[in-house]
Amino acid sequence: MAIAMSVVACSAVDIDNVALSQDTKTVSIRVSISDETRTSFDGVSKVVWEKGDQIAVASPQEGAKVSILTTEQGGENAVFTGEIPVDLKAGRAFYPASVVKGVTKTGFSFTQPSSFVGIAGSIAQDGVPMTAEFDDISNGISFRHFSALVSVSVGGKNIKSVTLDLASGTDAGYISADEYNVDCKTLVPSTKLGSTVSKFTANSGETLAPGKYFFCVPVGDTKRTFEGLKVTYETNEGVRTIHKSSNPLTVNRGYLYTIPGTEADCTETVPSSVRVLCIGNSFSADLVEQELYGLFAAENIEVVIGDMYIGGCPLEKHATNTKSDNAAYSYRKIVNGNLTKTSDVKLSTALKDEQWDFISVQEGAGYHGYYNRTYTTKQMSIVTHSMEPDLTTLINYCKEKSANKDFKLVYHAPWVAQKGYTGTKFSYYSYDQQVMYDMICEATQQVLAAHPEIDVYINTMDGIQNGRSSYIGDNFTRDGWHLSYTRGRYLAGCLCFEKLTGVSCVGNKYHPSTISDYEALLCQTAAHEAVLHPYKVTDLSTRFEDQGGDDPQQRSTLAKWYFSPDRAISDGCVMTWTGQTEIGVYRYSLAPGERGYYLANEEGYGKLSYVQIDKTQWASRGDSAGLCIFSASNGGQPVMSAPMAGDYWLFETTGGYEFDEGTKLHMIYTYNPGSYGAKYWRLEYLDGSEWKPVEKYPLQEKTISGGEGNISYNLSFVNAQMQVDFDVVLENPTKEFKVRQVCCSSYQVNDKIFTYPNIKCVSRIAGDPNNIEKPLPQMWEVFD
Repeated sequence: MAIAMSVVACSAVDIDNVALSQDTKTVSIRVSISDETRTSFDGVSKVVWEKGDQIAVASPQEGAKVSILTTEQGGENAVFTGEIPVDLKAGRAFYPASVVKGVTKTGFSFTQPSSFVGIAGSIAQDGVPMTAEFDDISNGISFRHFSALVSVSVGGKNIKSVTLDLASGTDAGYISADEYNVDCKTLVPSTKLGSTVSKFTANSGETLAPGKYFFCVPVGDTKRTFEGLKVTYETNEGVRTIHKSSNPLTVNRGYLYTIPGTEADCTETVPSSVRVLCIGNSFSADLVEQELYGLFAAENIEVVIGDMYIGGCPLEKHATNTKSDNAAYSYRKIVNGNLTKTSDVKLSTALKDEQWDFISVQEGAGYHGYYNRTYTTKQMSIVTHSMEPDLTTLINYCKEKSANKDFKLVYHAPWVAQKGYTGTKFSYYSYDQQVMYDMICEATQQVLAAHPEIDVYINTMDGIQNGRSSYIGDNFTRDGWHLSYTRGRYLAGCLCFEKLTGVSCVGNKYHPSTISDYEALLCQTAAHEAVLHPYKVTDLSTRFEDQGGDDPQQRSTLAKWYFSPDRAISDGCVMTWTGQTEIGVYRYSLAPGERGYYLANEEGYGKLSYVQIDKTQWASRGDSAGLCIFSASNGGQPVMSAPMAGDYWLFETTGGYEFDEGTKLHMIYTYNPGSYGAKYWRLEYLDGSEWKPVEKYPLQEKTISGGEGNISYNLSFVNAQMQVDFDVVLENPTKEFKVRQVCCSSYQVNDKIFTYPNIKCVSRIAGDPNNIEKPLPQMWEVFD
């Protein structure tokens, strides 16, 4: 069958019935593709039958004979000829199908038209399964609906039958006994249109050759949801289960669903437990640390997940660590859904910690598109990198040290950067997404060719690109490089789950609350397509439609403050190192250090404090140096008097947080400088061990008269309250979220220089719980 361009039309039917016996008759029936239903492509494309194409027809009764009709001429409305039971009147036809041993015309490839009017779901990559209902076969057959194919890999001795049970379904389906687009098997299909099973049967006592077999499931206009499914096979020893899932399965028209099986001995293929260890970096954290456990739990598969993490770590550093067995890793381990992190762990320790079933390795530092190559970027920079011999060194070390010598080796090929990302690592690929994708595909194939011992490869570069082809677009990362905490990590987790288990992720009932059921299905589909079609982007633009509605940022509050005199007292926020114990009673100090603090008292764990420099040079004015005031007159807001260059406000979480590189954090608060406050400040955040200026507020240089010289600042105030609101993305693993507002100069908002600590020169962290324009301090983690 081929695709041509014209308008589909149903023509009259030619019938030529010749009775050969009491049981069968020969018919010649015209078969068309209806242009009135959803099998009409785009109003232009149509299906054209080719000589030798075959369809199968059968009545609805269980065990009914399946008849094969063949066309010798082809064409738009081809005539199909064959023998059918004399009593066959109403029933169904389906394509592809055959019970004849040998090569059949049961599969074809074509280029998908740009638009499929009304088609929900997708067209299978290598063919279009279709079903047709007929009330009277003498009136001909018009194919109206694309079906779904459910494939199972199976093979072994003495197999009597293989059964697909779609629980709680009606019109459960037909069977295609063909190996898809390959030689078919000597099987006798049977049908059952009830709510239980459809099956095909091998000749009793013979060996069923290993291969893929396909259940053709009629779907109707759009899709059908079954409460669960089970695949079993029957031998002389009884019935065994190949796959079982109680999760709802939504079957879209024209889609190929792969069920795990075996091509050797038909033993149980769904693992009862999996233990996987990743040796990686932030990309391995994105892959396994957030969503993978939930996907396993939904299928009742016990899983232990380990991640030997060093931020941005390339293979070269991993290989170096193997030589001296450096205790250089953060060992993240998930057991029963609980994540623990242990610092300073040796790689050898983790390898022996569990009987790992899978051990995964990957390249880092942006070089996962370079196996062994030199590339000249569009900016004429020459980038040379090789994964060898470091990849070999790491693999051999895993073989030597692993407690389980029979582990399966996994290679993880991460994704492509977001368009517009300006990070240095993207420059290795000319800041071109297509270039980076092509290079990752090439490098991955080179890795697999060089290391045949690799059992599994996880091609997230394909999965993420598939997702990007949908209406969601290029929105699967949180910073352009690392995966978002919502769709991105879930899609990657789905792909990892299916690769490690062989169980299709489509229909898995788990997804995070931050995405909808529809988005979850999209992510599952993108992942599943990556499994089916590696090194290729599957276009999902016609399968899913934008559901509309808002898509707000998801966040987790880390620390939130509430100001009031009563709360200041009850929360113990008055005590300072100078001995201040109550509101309005001030204690002064000229020594450097913390002058006062205010705990996060509304939500989360955090501390807001003021830190002063050494002010002993101002001994004559010591009673006003670094004065911390918590008074009823300002509503309990923390106020500092006489700020000097070098003093700073410090916001910090105190919840024992450890943030990975790529984490997105947010801070908001209100600042009030008063009439005499310092004008110039520098807003910074801690990234790893380095304080960096907040990018939202660009650094500026200014020369201050009066002997202060040049200053560098990014906040400049006037005599008015100002809302400070910004995001930061960490480039390094960081403990706690810390932000500081540093005083840069003694220059005041009234354009005067104070030459000694001035009690009128104040700095106030303000806020009004009843005014959204004047927010109280809050810190949170953003999940894009």
